[in-house]
This record gives sequence, C-alpha cells and structure tokens, in this order.
Amino acid sequence: MRRAAFADYECSVCGLPFRSGWILLERLDPLPRGFDDEGSRTKLEKGELWMDDAVLLCDPDDEMGQLIPSFTYENLSDDAFRPLKTHTCSVSPLRLLARSSDIEEYTADHRGGPWFYFYETNKVTRKVNVHHQGFPTFDGRPYIPVHSACLHIAKLVFKYSSHKYISNMRSLFLALRWRHAISRKFGAARQEANYKLGLTCWYRPYEYFWECRRSYEYNNSRTQLPRPTRDAEFNILYTFLSNPIEIEDLTGTLLSNLQPCRHNVVGQEACSFQTHLAALPNDVFQIILSHLRSFRDLPRRTNYTLPQHFWKNELMLAREGLLPWLWDIEPDKVNSKASERCPGGEGFEWNWELLVRQLSRGVDGGIRPDVPEHVDIYAPNYDRGGPDSEGNLWTFTGYHNDLKHVPRGLHNRRRIWQLLEEMFVGDQLPLAGETHREPETDPVPPMQECVELPWTKCGGLRKSSVWLPSISRDGSLVRKIGGRVYKIRNDGSLQYWQTEEFRRLRGEELDKPAEPAGVADVLGVIRELRYPV
Repeated sequence: MRRAAFADYECSVCGLPFRSGWILLERLDPLPRGFDDEGSRTKLEKGELWMDDAVLLCDPDDEMGQLIPSFTYENLSDDAFRPLKTHTCSVSPLRLLARSSDIEEYTADHRGGPWFYFYETNKVTRKVNVHHQGFPTFDGRPYIPVHSACLHIAKLVFKYSSHKYISNMRSLFLALRWRHAISRKFGAARQEANYKLGLTCWYRPYEYFWECRRSYEYNNSRTQLPRPTRDAEFNILYTFLSNPIEIEDLTGTLLSNLQPCRHNVVGQEACSFQTHLAALPNDVFQIILSHLRSFRDLPRRTNYTLPQHFWKNELMLAREGLLPWLWDIEPDKVNSKASERCPGGEGFEWNWELLVRQLSRGVDGGIRPDVPEHVDIYAPNYDRGGPDSEGNLWTFTGYHNDLKHVPRGLHNRRRIWQLLEEMFVGDQLPLAGETHREPETDPVPPMQECVELPWTKCGGLRKSSVWLPSISRDGSLVRKIGGRVYKIRNDGSLQYWQTEEFRRLRGEELDKPAEPAGVADVLGVIRELRYPV
C-alpha cells in the first residue's frame, strides 16, 4: 500500500498533507458498504480535492531573517547545520522597509515531498524547495506552503474572531515562518505548537495512524468520531479529510438538532435579571455582548436566563456573533424553522440556547480522561498492563459528542478555526536532544540561551528580545483530553538547569543526581524568562 499521500509535506496550519493521490481509496480498498458504489466514490474523491490547492507565502523583505541571521534561507540549508550555530539578533538595526511590504501569495502545485512549483505571469516555472535541501529554491527566499482553504479561513479569523492573536497576513507568516525555522534548526520534526509541552498534533490522529494500515490504536469503539460506517478507520479519514469550506446543507443539518423545551421555565430571579437587561441602554448591552462573543466552549447546560430569541439571533448573526466559523449560515432557513410549530404543543418552544451552546464547543484530541496515568501509552498492548491494556487510549472530541447530526466538513472547519485562534508568534520552542538529520548533525544540547524571540505573540516588535532555552522534551510527556500534560515515567532527559555544568556554575552540590523536571517546573522556568505561555 503506497504511503506517499501521508508521507508528503504537511500544511503547518492544519497538519494535513498536500494531497498526492486519492487518500481514502489508497487506505481502504474496498470501501465500506454504502460508500462503494460509483456515485459515492466520486463524491468521496471530490471531498478530498481541497488538499490539492496549495498557496506559497513569502515575505519579500524577510523580516525574520533580518532580525535573526540564523533563520535566513542560507543558514537554514543543510550546509549551515555543521556545526550548530546561532547568531545574536537585535531589534534596533531593523531596516525601515522590513515591515512595509505585503506578504506575497502564490498559487502553487505540489510535486511531492517538500517540492512546489508556481508559475509567474510570463508562464515561467518557479521551483521552490521548502526543506532547503537537494535543489535550492530559485530565488533563495523562504516560502511557507499552506492549503488555500486554511488561508481562506485564516483571513476570516482576522476579520471576525475576537479570540485571536494573529490578526493579519504578516503576523500569520511570522508565526508559520518561526515554526518552520525552529523545526529546521533545532530538532523538531513537525511544525506545530509545543509550548504546553504536551503535543496536540493539530487535534488530529497521531503520526503512526497516517503511516500504518489498520493501526490498533484506532480500531476500538471507544474512538469517539462520527460513525457513518462501522469501520473506525474510514470514519476518521472521512472526518479529517473533509472539505472545511464547501459544506453541503450546513444550515439544514444543524437545525435538525433543535430540541423543544418548556416555555417560561425561568425562576423569579432570572425574570428580574431579564427585566434589568432589557432596560439597559443599547451601547451598554452591546459591550456585554462583545464579552460574551469572546467565549468559547460554553457549558452545554442551559439556564434560560436569556430569552430564546437572543440565542436564535446569535445563530443567525453567525460570523458577527458568537459563532463566527459558521459564516455561511442561512438566516432564511433559521427563520423558517423558528416559525414551525414546536413539538409538544402549547407551552413549548425551540431550545435555541442549547443548540448555540453546543455549537460553541471546540475540538480536542489526546489520551482518554479515564486512562490511568501509570499506563505507558507508548508501550505495546501486551506490555501496558492494567484494565486498559487492550483498549483504545486515544480519542477525539467535537460536535459529534453533543449533536446527532453533524454535516461533513464542519468538524474540520471548527478544528482549523481553533488552531488559528490559538496560534501565536513563537508558539514552538527549540527541542534539546533531538535531530532529524542523523547522523550528519549532532543533537541540539540543553541550552539556557538557544534563540532570541524579538516579537510579541501578535507579531509586533518587542522593545527587547526574549532569550528562549532549548527544552528537553521526550516520550515521557503525554497530553489528555482537556489539556492536562503529565509524565508517564520518570526516565526523562534533564533540562539545562539540571545539567552538572549549570549546577556547578550556580555553586550547587553535585552529590545527589538531579531528577527529571516535571511539567510545572519546566513551564515555571520559561515563564520567568518572559516567554508568553
């Protein structure tokens, strides 16, 4: 079975590959019953086509290379890795024109691996190698590839999200360019946020799912994903490969989840609150609304404090309201549904509050919450021990946990929107003890001052740079659903402040060996260094 489709270069926004073949058919042949006819196969293939559309981003002034000489195109090439070298940066001599140009966008063809081509207006072919190895990029500039769909969603996040750090093309490019440079220079194999130490893997299945056919980690019924079939692998691919932009009958499918509730079930205190709220000046009420719209993952328990028409209006407002990722909701269909007679007869109304609360939830991926923390989740099944030795340890959460009907593509859209809202400049730390160019290069050592970060989370320039250490991150750290990161064993690598050399400089006694630092210890140290965790 060919692996090229998932061994190729990944979009650093969403973590999915630039498609180089029909992925579902390559992984699953024959397809499950109900999807194996010609019409269904054609529809499935069409649903994957969005991953073919690549865009190359480039900063013509290379702001990052100017501020951090280690991150220029030349210093990220293979020849620059022997020996490992970093350069001191300074914000003060930044050229006046370094932030004046627009980020360039080029529609590109993916040719497999790190190679992309694009065509200029005179039909000249330009070859780009985003790994900087093998043949060089034609103009010696760093390019960052993203899916066209991910870039489209990013521009909507800039415009409508009140819960973001990245708000324009320059800050997006800086965030992605930082990840690219850190992963190339300091050992990380993937371009993803790692500042919380426990990787999210873009809230999609871990690497070995994409590389292994019928991986045991995903063949258990506990993997909570939409189930159009009984084939767990098909369900995962069906969900994560779906088009996040063109979603068929999005409004109608979501409205089919509406439930009835009793009318006027609020108590006296809630009625009094509603009266006072209605009496507020409109500008004050709008301020309150703006705060409400910055929330994510509202509790799914209704309290009926606000009237149902308020929640219905939030759904209709969509991108300008509480649910900006539903930019294509159809207000006419919402009004039509609201005019329908509610089941239960008089005394009942549609529970718009519950539906909007359910739609506000985000996505997650990680170890199941009920897995005991002593279980070595990386060990083979027969070595794990405990009640979950044969169970599925990984799971995913999203709309399918609350809603019976989820349109295909919505989970993926919500996932990409969330990844963009969480993204900031500098969200990937250098890793010590790792290299992905063995044996040509030595692993990055634990360092107190590994690389400087001259930008804020939003991409603005700091008055002075922050020195970031290289963090020893090993397989002993894992992340559970909900975000808790913990160690599954105590044989992890030492951090820079635990090395004998550093302890000797601080005058510490060396008679007792240092224990590997815990998650809270590591986060505490990098917070003191002004790293914006």
